[in-house]
Amino acid sequence: MAFSFSKYAIPVLAFVGMSVLIAQLVFSFQKNSTIAETQNYIRSSATSSINEDTLIVDDSQQAETFLPQITQPSQVELDPSGNYKFILIEVVDQANKKNVEYFVVGTKKFGYHKHILRDWKKKNHEYLENKEASCPGGGWMRAFFSESKIEIYSRSLTYGKSDHEFVKQIVKKSYPDFKISIEEDEF
Repeated sequence: MAFSFSKYAIPVLAFVGMSVLIAQLVFSFQKNSTIAETQNYIRSSATSSINEDTLIVDDSQQAETFLPQITQPSQVELDPSGNYKFILIEVVDQANKKNVEYFVVGTKKFGYHKHILRDWKKKNHEYLENKEASCPGGGWMRAFFSESKIEIYSRSLTYGKSDHEFVKQIVKKSYPDFKISIEEDEF
C-alpha cells in the first residue's frame, strides 16, 4: 500500500502544530509567565496558525470551542433549465411543532421523487438535527431561466400532487422577476 500524502497531510500537520503549541505553552510556564500572558500568547498562536477552533477564554483555563454555524438550506433549489421532477419538503422542529419550514427542490438528477428527498436529507443532515423532514407532495417543472419562466404541473406518483399554488408562492420569493405558471393536467 502506497503512502498517500493527501490522506494523511492534514492530520499529521495538525498533530505537529498542536505539539509545537503545547511545547511553547510548557516553556512559557517554565519562564514563570502569568496565566494571562500565557493565554494571550496561546490566543495569538492558535488564531494565527495552528487551531482556530479552540481558545483559552478565562483564568480557569477552560477551553471554549467555537463550532461552525450550520447554514440553513436554500428555500428553493432548481435546475436552471429543462423538464424535471420537484418536491415540496416540510421540515418540522421536534422541540416546537409549530415551527414549520418549507423547501422546494427540483432536479433532473434523479428519476424518482423519493430520491430527491433522500439526497436533500443527506446533504442537510446537520440542519435537520432535532427536525423531521417529509414530503407532502411533488410534481414536475419546466424551467426556462434564460426566459425567466417556470411552469409547474403534474404530480408525484410516490407523494401525490403538491399544493401547486403554495409551491408557486415559495418559488416566487426566490425568483420574483420570473413568470411562474401552473399548468393543469389530466392526472
